[in-house]
Amino acid sequence: MIPAYRAMPAGAGKFPVMLADSTKVPVLGLYAGTDAFMKQETIAPVTTRPPPSTPKSWPATGSRGTGPDNRSHIPATLTPHPTLTLTLTLTLTLTGASFMQYLPHPTKPVLSVLAAAAALWLQPASAQVDPSRMVNAFEAAGGKFDGFRRSGAKGVCATGEFVGSAEGRALSVSSAFSGKTVPVTVRFSMGGGNPKAPDNARSQRNMALEFDLPGGERWQMGNISAPIFGAATPEQMLGRLESLAPDPETKKPNPDKVKAFADANPEVLMQAKYFANQPVPASFSKVNYWGVHAFAFVDAAGKKQFGKWVFEPVGGTQTLTDDEAKAKGTDFLFDDIRQRVAAGGVAFDFNLQLAQAGDKIDSAVTPLPDDRKKVTLGRLVVKSVSADATGPCVAVNYNPMNLPKGVEPSTDPMLAARAAPYAVSLGRRLVEGAKQ
Repeated sequence: MIPAYRAMPAGAGKFPVMLADSTKVPVLGLYAGTDAFMKQETIAPVTTRPPPSTPKSWPATGSRGTGPDNRSHIPATLTPHPTLTLTLTLTLTLTGASFMQYLPHPTKPVLSVLAAAAALWLQPASAQVDPSRMVNAFEAAGGKFDGFRRSGAKGVCATGEFVGSAEGRALSVSSAFSGKTVPVTVRFSMGGGNPKAPDNARSQRNMALEFDLPGGERWQMGNISAPIFGAATPEQMLGRLESLAPDPETKKPNPDKVKAFADANPEVLMQAKYFANQPVPASFSKVNYWGVHAFAFVDAAGKKQFGKWVFEPVGGTQTLTDDEAKAKGTDFLFDDIRQRVAAGGVAFDFNLQLAQAGDKIDSAVTPLPDDRKKVTLGRLVVKSVSADATGPCVAVNYNPMNLPKGVEPSTDPMLAARAAPYAVSLGRRLVEGAKQ
């Protein structure tokens, strides 16, 4: 295979990226470091239509570099393969995440990876942990299962509808709160990278959402069944995962290494302690899902109100006793959610807890105080669930930095750092053959 990708100097304002190959299409990921680089991942070709004429060669710019991420293999001159199946031109700017794409047949997986790549390019340097190293650490700690997500591997697709409220419209100009019905691509899943994770464990559940807004705008989010994330910073997350990697000789994590890192970084134990003290949820539809990060909601006058959201099931939560959970077995949640949705009883209120001056809004491990005012931004109703492992969510990346106009990210370093590993993970899954 002859790749076509190029190195970019740090601080470049706008740059084009040409992707070309006779049999496979490179997908974008980015390395972190002094310079940012395009990293090759591949998927099956998306078209056989000949592209416009292209240059015979393309000089690379910036230093080639060396280091553990193998940047030194980037050639000084890049020559597209003579038989092209796709030409894609991408324009990124450091002042916004605008794209110009030429795609004969646009595909959601490619656009999802591009969006994540843009988010990395725009994120602060402090959040730039090498995304490939992060994904490698997930694979080492939790196991590698080809085609599956490196986190939230056991899941099922669903579809839903969201209708925003007047309170939502007062806080934000986002079209999500217009009051009109918004289609939503939903994915329910278990936490972790094991596609056979037991449903009756005291562990994380996820509800990822993609709002399909007017004008091609999309709002993606990943919500979890805990009000706190697993680490405060990307460096801390990486260190925790690497401490859990099996020792080459024993094939098990080194307990001394695990303890030493946790003692020095107590935040990484907070989420596990939370789950240990919670009973097993009776259903994907009967547990709260928190966004954990703070976001700013921007109104028509430009006023920003920061807050943290939670999706709360209409009718309240429901849990199982230990005996009930044991009797349910390890695989009951998918059939349960299908039955409940078919009966028409699955809905969530999208509630926002409003931050006040002095509240900590840059930490995913620090919830807002319990007494903060909460407003309802709208209601999500789940309308259908896929009958098998297929469905519209399979190639959706659920990048929480993919935000609509009227909603902006906080400076939480963990939030900014999530986009790039998502892109690398999706690229690998597409190469392997994406599964749930």
